[in-house]
Amino acid sequence: MILYDNKGQVVLDINEFDYKKYIYGDSGLLHDEMTGLKVVYLDGDITGMSGDVKKDMKWSFNGESGNCTVKWQGSSSVALVKKNYSLKLDAASDWGSAWERTKWGSQKKYVLKANYTDFTHAAYWCAARLWGEVVQARHGTLPQAMLDSLNYGTVDGFPVMLVMNGKYVGLYTVMTHKEIATNVDSVGGYFLTAQNQDLTFSTAVSFSAHTSDYNLKNEVDYECVNAPDEDDLAEVADSLNDCVDVVLQAGSGWQTDVADYLDVEAAIDYYIFRCLLGDNDGYCKNQGMLSYDKVKWYHTVYDLDHAFATAGTRSWHISPEEDLYSKYATYNKVFNLIRTYSKTDLKNRYFALREGVLREAHVYDLLANFINDIPGELYAQEDRLWPLTPNSSTASLHQMADWYRLRCQWSDAYINAL
Repeated sequence: MILYDNKGQVVLDINEFDYKKYIYGDSGLLHDEMTGLKVVYLDGDITGMSGDVKKDMKWSFNGESGNCTVKWQGSSSVALVKKNYSLKLDAASDWGSAWERTKWGSQKKYVLKANYTDFTHAAYWCAARLWGEVVQARHGTLPQAMLDSLNYGTVDGFPVMLVMNGKYVGLYTVMTHKEIATNVDSVGGYFLTAQNQDLTFSTAVSFSAHTSDYNLKNEVDYECVNAPDEDDLAEVADSLNDCVDVVLQAGSGWQTDVADYLDVEAAIDYYIFRCLLGDNDGYCKNQGMLSYDKVKWYHTVYDLDHAFATAGTRSWHISPEEDLYSKYATYNKVFNLIRTYSKTDLKNRYFALREGVLREAHVYDLLANFINDIPGELYAQEDRLWPLTPNSSTASLHQMADWYRLRCQWSDAYINAL
């Protein structure tokens, strides 16, 4: 089988690979001795598939099967040689049960994430699980719909092998679709994701200006992922603009001033989380905003490709001493307010998380147990199939764990000195 890129050029002419040796449960070993992955099978004509052109295919996974439509998924990522795929099943199926994801339930939409910029395939997904734990560890009252959501307001995923038309095409992650991740649709709420970098400090992404119905429909600043009426986004814009207005007017008493419109705990958590994890792509882009009551907004994380200092399509890693705290505060009014007026609350929350869910040992456990299920030969085959995968010579459990250890040492001293 041959795979093509977005210009119609051949990117992969697949040779035989005995992926069946690496299927979880097929070795005959006892359950607690097993490693390996389950397989997603897709079969059908993929000629002409693109981000806009979907193709009819048959799927099979975890003992179930059916029909679906498949297209490439992502925005800038569709230009990469290894594609993400967006699946819409004809009938809902509970794929999360394959990895004991009890809150997923049956869904019609899934994404097969290529993780092309993360050779370990663990950074994004362990970061997402950590965010869910950070949200759980909050002191304030959370909306019930957020508590009931798949991963406390963000996506979730687990690794699989992907076989298309009988040919193994690499490691992938089954990912919950962002449309159902937050559960805002259950209460008629809003979910926005910041799509375009606000390096000029001049849009609603940085809380510096209003958004609009036009902006949301055309993804000028945010993409509106969920809204009760997606043909009329004026009420979504009005709600976020009310929040932007109180932030713009806020000063030393900002926490009280914004409390009815912006969840301060969520904002502080977001600031700490993305800066500590070395995420250089979340200060003026990829910021998730949730509202469950159409009035109050909550920060959430989305698109964690840069977590643990991975660097997208560039094969370099940021330093453990990179001062993202200043960078985030420079490009976002909310984080500037935290940094300027709420240092005590910032410090208290930071060290509570560092002693809890963001302690080094816990982060190592999450990363190690995710990677442990992926046999080493599948990584070797990934390098053969996609030889120009960024960071493939450096990204590993040991690199991420050591980077995070050094990051925590620097960050602890930095926050303590504020």
